[in-house]
Amino acid sequence: MPFYQFFKLILNVNVFRNQSTENRIFRNEEVFRPDYLPDEILHREQEIRDIVFAVKALEEQRKQPSVMIYGPPGTGKTCTAKYVMKEFSEYTQRAKVIYVNCWQNNTRYAIISKIAQGMDALVPSTGIGVDELFMRIRESVEKLKQVPLVVLDEVDILQKKKEDEVLYDLLRMQEIYGIAIGLVLITNDVSFVAGLDKRIRSSLAQNAVEFASYGPQQIRDILKERAKMGFQPGTWDDELISACAGFAGKNNGDSRIGIALLWMAGKEAEKANKKKIDNEDLESAKKKVGLSLRGDKEDELKEDETKLLELLKNGKQGGMTSGEIYEKAGINERTVRNYLSHLESIGLIESEDKKLDSGRTRIFRMKKL
Repeated sequence: MPFYQFFKLILNVNVFRNQSTENRIFRNEEVFRPDYLPDEILHREQEIRDIVFAVKALEEQRKQPSVMIYGPPGTGKTCTAKYVMKEFSEYTQRAKVIYVNCWQNNTRYAIISKIAQGMDALVPSTGIGVDELFMRIRESVEKLKQVPLVVLDEVDILQKKKEDEVLYDLLRMQEIYGIAIGLVLITNDVSFVAGLDKRIRSSLAQNAVEFASYGPQQIRDILKERAKMGFQPGTWDDELISACAGFAGKNNGDSRIGIALLWMAGKEAEKANKKKIDNEDLESAKKKVGLSLRGDKEDELKEDETKLLELLKNGKQGGMTSGEIYEKAGINERTVRNYLSHLESIGLIESEDKKLDSGRTRIFRMKKL
């Protein structure tokens, strides 16, 4: 289960329970949820303007807009998109925003059904054909006099499941079914567009909005704002914010990891019935968040990378030399070097140069959480 899905699951279990004023640590746990939408989006002013410019074409009845939002995880893509969609819905009655998480709805039929339901069309539980769904969507568009503005989050999963043909359906809805539509795609995978059919690619090339990783100070600002809203006064300090920001920075500048760590540290303090979050709570939280993140990274490895990782897990406590790994891996030396480099870059292993009697060598070992 991906880290963010896991984090959301455990929050659903804990949030809204025992939310009384007597809680020593938390005042509002909801602000730590991955899907929490703040009133103000920090450090994304230009990206907001770019998305607004793209979708405004829909309200002005110009060519139907399609927007590609891309960047690493935890850079505010979904949060910013939802913020703009909320503001846009209040600005005009012409658009009907429909948000679809493609991780949960990853087939052509599921996505078209979701759009139909979002347009208040009747979708029977027994299921009907896709063409019939499109006809019902068109009827709803004519009745409501609103245009669907569809947000497909984690859209790259459709490509992996070979279901990305639905993008062609949506981009051609006006000419095939007579339905105008706005389309916003969100992805962590920069190479996603390059792997699409050229007919889809040409339509998506109009507007692309990149979300770069947050800088250290930007992450601190975001975490400090969440701490102010989520914790009781006096239960946290700037050192905690800096430590959580540093942890997020080491994990590719992912702000959601920093927020998750902040929340988990608060839960550790709450469990121990403390009045303030201390370093012991932070270190305990790091281990729990780190375990989940490591599981995510390992799930995405190639088969031979997994074998190398297992080799190091079961190897000597002090680590293995590059020569020992080459000998036991059963893969050519150049490929092993590339795999080791990748495993180190994503934080699963670490290495150091060491002087031996026979000369210098490199020692590889599992990286501690």
